[in-house]
Amino acid sequence: MAWKIEQWMRDVFPGADSIYDEYRRLPRRELAITAGAVLDLALVEILSMKLTGPEQEIHLFLGINGDGRAPCGSFSARIQLALLLSLITERDAAILRVIKMFEIS
Repeated sequence: MAWKIEQWMRDVFPGADSIYDEYRRLPRRELAITAGAVLDLALVEILSMKLTGPEQEIHLFLGINGDGRAPCGSFSARIQLALLLSLITERDAAILRVIKMFEIS
């Protein structure tokens, strides 16, 4: 996986045991941003396991290298692709889109 995502997980994500204690006091917008980032990372993982082809091409397509110009380099694009590949349900997509909109506002 890309260095930037791994670095973020090491430096920011506290792990499953302490995530509640770490983030429960965050303001709602900051919590939405953090949750969105974690869910976006989860979508990247799920999509990268489903896609076939050279690993480097998959990484470039998903924007794992942090390139926002990648065809599927945004949270919105990843939500849509996961939905179209039946990796998530329409309800899942709707929930993810609400979280995404909460990040923006």
